[in-house]
Amino acid sequence: MEEIGVDALLVNCIPRELLPGILPLLRRHTALPLGVYPNVGTYLDPGWSFDGEASPAAYAEEALQWRDVEGARIIGGCCGTTPEHIAAVVAVLA
Repeated sequence: MEEIGVDALLVNCIPRELLPGILPLLRRHTALPLGVYPNVGTYLDPGWSFDGEASPAAYAEEALQWRDVEGARIIGGCCGTTPEHIAAVVAVLA
């Protein structure tokens, strides 16, 4: 990745519960900054079913784990996350 000019490697649109372990695995293969953009739902054709348990506060608490345990340096949100989720992440990581 580094050889082709990639600046960071991010895992996008993955269910939060599948995230643990992915960044440490990637870390073994790259020194690039790692990040995550998990979703808060499940795709059910033809649409999404969003996880009501993933409140902004709960999502932000998980973000602490993504940073402190998984090693994420970039954290965002994908399908089902809202501006409130991102604001909560910013507040808890600040």
